[in-house]
Amino acid sequence: MAFSEKLKLEVKKKAAFRCVICHEPFVEVHHIVPKKEGGTDAADNAAPLCATHHDLFGDNPSKRKQIREMRDHWYRVIESYVRDGKLEPIQPLDRREIGTRVRSCGSIAIYHYVFEDEDFETSAQILFKLVQAAQKQQPGANRVLYLDIEGHRNKQGGYDHDMYELQTEFMLGLLMNYISEVYMPLNHCLNSGPQDDDIPGTLAIGAAPSYRTAKNDLRSSIAPRTTFKLLGVPIGAELVFMPDQSIKCTVVSLKNQVEYEGLITTLSRMANNILGGHLNGFNYFMYKGQKLADLRRRLDESYQ
Repeated sequence: MAFSEKLKLEVKKKAAFRCVICHEPFVEVHHIVPKKEGGTDAADNAAPLCATHHDLFGDNPSKRKQIREMRDHWYRVIESYVRDGKLEPIQPLDRREIGTRVRSCGSIAIYHYVFEDEDFETSAQILFKLVQAAQKQQPGANRVLYLDIEGHRNKQGGYDHDMYELQTEFMLGLLMNYISEVYMPLNHCLNSGPQDDDIPGTLAIGAAPSYRTAKNDLRSSIAPRTTFKLLGVPIGAELVFMPDQSIKCTVVSLKNQVEYEGLITTLSRMANNILGGHLNGFNYFMYKGQKLADLRRRLDESYQ
């Protein structure tokens, strides 16, 4: 069997007859889990997609969770639009008005698909420009970023160095400041505080302050990725967990690895395991009495 015509109409209405990923009209209802793999004809397994995104996602199992997340986010946007009487349930959405509703719903979705030939810097620049554009189009709206990655696997099956660093150091250590929430293959994270809407004019990735040049922003570009080396924290240094100063770990790599109770881990993973949630570890550890996040902040100020 396939989806019934009644169910297809229902899910199309919930999406305002638009693709749940790109929000373009003219959609078909897609099985998230294919029938041949036991997927059902229930609404929970249905996602309205345009032809482009149907072809892009296809039967790829690694995309299923993300399709559901983006579908549910879009359903909430449209539900709020209908609830406030701005849209009849069967009426196609006026694209000129969608921005207002996204803001009143509280968030705007950003999506990027990293292709196999993209390196770290290319992907970082694209993500940064997407966040900039979202702030320009909908100032102050909570930004929810969906990141998907094609390929970029190492021999062990994990992500290669570029994509691991993109998801950890770049996303969690830098771009997370300017968004409210991120869904990516390695994790789903919430910003522990309000997102920063004062987004710099350009992104420059480097290792020294000389790459900063005057642009159209008081903070013309972004400093290098946060590492122990950048902060002047040496291998062997003892870091103290601020909420409970009896908890300490030792730096074993200048690329942000520490040892705690015989295990090699990261500060963010430690903070998340101890406190729960999705936290940036640099906000919870200190070195020689100084919070690591404050060391980074003072470094950024010295570049301006």
